Amino acid sequence: MTLSYSQAKKVYQGDGTTTRWEIGFPFLQVQDLQIIRVAADGTETVLDGDFTVDTQLNEVCYPMSGSQTLPLAQGEKLILRRRTPLTQQMAFDVQQALDPSVLEAGYDKAAMIAQELAEELSRTVRFPLSSAGAQTDAQGYLNTLSQTQQAAVQANSSALQALAQAQQALTQLQTLAAQAASSAQLAQGKASEASTSAQEASDDASAAAASAQTAAQHAQSISAHLQNTDNPHAVSKAQVGLGNVDNTADMDKPVSTATQAALDLKADAAEVNAALDLKADSAEVEEEVADINAALARKEDDDEFHP
Repeated sequence: MTLSYSQAKKVYQGDGTTTRWEIGFPFLQVQDLQIIRVAADGTETVLDGDFTVDTQLNEVCYPMSGSQTLPLAQGEKLILRRRTPLTQQMAFDVQQALDPSVLEAGYDKAAMIAQELAEELSRTVRFPLSSAGAQTDAQGYLNTLSQTQQAAVQANSSALQALAQAQQALTQLQTLAAQAASSAQLAQGKASEASTSAQEASDDASAAAASAQTAAQHAQSISAHLQNTDNPHAVSKAQVGLGNVDNTADMDKPVSTATQAALDLKADAAEVNAALDLKADSAEVEEEVADINAALARKEDDDEFHP
């Protein structure tokens, strides 16, 4: 056969359900196949059972039907690898006829071994073609790799520490941001409450002003009503208990019988004035009384000296 396929392995990613895997490369016998399960952490395990090889469909079934092993999960891998034995079992006798199929099988085996070695060499550390002498010192190269590895481990440790510090700082910043957001929300709530209170106070002031204006209008109306003497309510004299009272001028009011009788007994003004004219003058009477009193007093004195 011809070997147009140069690879000697296939790597598959697990998905939690797949159990049949295409081989994808030629092999001489089932014993030449190596099945490797790779865990999520990179640990490789060479399987020695719990799989079957279907040479008709060119597939590997893993895990087998009815097995207690779970299918490969996300993050796990399955490697199918060919490992052809490094042997040569062809022997030809002198003058023996050459069988082309035997020669082709030998060539195929040699080509498969070469492919497998090439795959392994592709994963090895190689020196540049220009390297010579001490530059190809494997031990020195390994020492350099060890030192580089240690430096990488230290750098990784420093990076992890820096990452932890950054995460801590981020957590603190998130906490501060949350606190600031909470404070802002609280302040917004207080501002909203203050705005509501101010609006309520403004509404109360407006209502008080409106009430004051209404009261002033009522007071004005009452004052105008009190000063109105035009009987705005059209109250009648009967409504206030004066139904028998006539609206008659004093000059037109009649005089009662008793009043008229009293007036008839009144003295005539002309006769009174004439009688008053005949009355003695009070000053003259007083003067005469004074003279009489003086004469009487002199008489008493004479009686004392002339008993």
